[in-house]
Amino acid sequence: MPTGSLKFSQRRILILVGMICLIGLTVLWWGSTPRFSDFEKLISERQYDQAEELVNSILKSNPNDSTAYYLLSRLELAQDRPDPSMNAMRKALELGYPEEPLQVLRAVIMSRAGQLLGAEPILTQAFIRSESPKAEIAEGLSRIFLGKMQLAEASKTIDAWMKAAPLDDRPYLWRNEIDERIGADIEVIILNYRNALKRNPENLKARIALADLLMKANRTDDAKIEFTEYRVKDPGNVAAILGLGQIALTQGDTESAESLFKTVLEKDGNQITALGELAQIEIQKGEIEQACNHLKKATELSPFDSEVFYKYAQALKLAGNTALAKQASEQSGKLKEDQDKIQELRKAIVQRPEDLDLRVEAAQWLIDHGHEKEGLEWVDLVLKQKPGHQALCRFLVEFYKKKQNFGLSNYYQSLLPK
Repeated sequence: MPTGSLKFSQRRILILVGMICLIGLTVLWWGSTPRFSDFEKLISERQYDQAEELVNSILKSNPNDSTAYYLLSRLELAQDRPDPSMNAMRKALELGYPEEPLQVLRAVIMSRAGQLLGAEPILTQAFIRSESPKAEIAEGLSRIFLGKMQLAEASKTIDAWMKAAPLDDRPYLWRNEIDERIGADIEVIILNYRNALKRNPENLKARIALADLLMKANRTDDAKIEFTEYRVKDPGNVAAILGLGQIALTQGDTESAESLFKTVLEKDGNQITALGELAQIEIQKGEIEQACNHLKKATELSPFDSEVFYKYAQALKLAGNTALAKQASEQSGKLKEDQDKIQELRKAIVQRPEDLDLRVEAAQWLIDHGHEKEGLEWVDLVLKQKPGHQALCRFLVEFYKKKQNFGLSNYYQSLLPK
């Protein structure tokens, strides 16, 4: 055989051996290191302990693997632990991991912290490109769109969240925020709560909301099941005992209802609904003065509840106190008008979600008419979108001055032009 041909054959053999070795090393690497898809699957199934084991196995073989720290950051983010997530991000960046995917994770944390302006553009682009982590990106955008009352956009991102995290109960609860605002059929809302509880039976907030909704829909047997289940998990819970009392009253079991309402008031003497319901029983029993005392306390605890004032007015009439009954009746009518105005404002905001001036108007009206908590929630949403909104800042300067919170008053004054 010619020498040249021999050398050529040897080169081919060496190349072939090299390729075999490379393939072998690749197979060995994939066999010993968790694949990205394995991690994604574990996160979507909420198997966080196993996901942590996978990340640790990478770090054990290579303590300076930047991808491992990126995955660790995602793992902490999935468990809503922002500080450890940020620490892992910094380590990943230090070890050379690309900055853009880390920016997406930071944007998720920003959205959870209410920093909507900085988070939205990053998360929007990541969502369009279908980047990971899909569930957290969709969650962040859902939070932003709900805060801005962009319900159509929120609906799309919540759908994506459900798909990316099929075991997560939260998107079904957030879906109800939309369905309740648009007046969806009650059965749709009930189904969302049931879907949430199917994924997380320990979500007592969802269970009590479902029970209340079933009771309002006159499905008392179904509501009783949910209230009873709630009470099994939390025997002393006032809301569950109250609900069972209301169902007993609806079913004509006045004696049990009265006992349950008294139990509620023993645990929480300021429970307004229990005071009102017990007063109704007392009126039936002819204990008018006692009923008036309970309803008077309820009006003091809830001075903006038109229904409480209406019941108080009726009790006062039965007691023969016509002058005070007239005052309570007039107050009930005024509060009913206020509640109608609030509903109009909420409806207008849903129809015009981008109109920040309308939100400012709503916030001012709510605060001026005694609904400070809800008004300040609207204030917060406006400031997250436009921190220096001039009309709102002027209002807040005077609002905090009246409350003698001169620090906040001066702060909002500093945001106004001099």
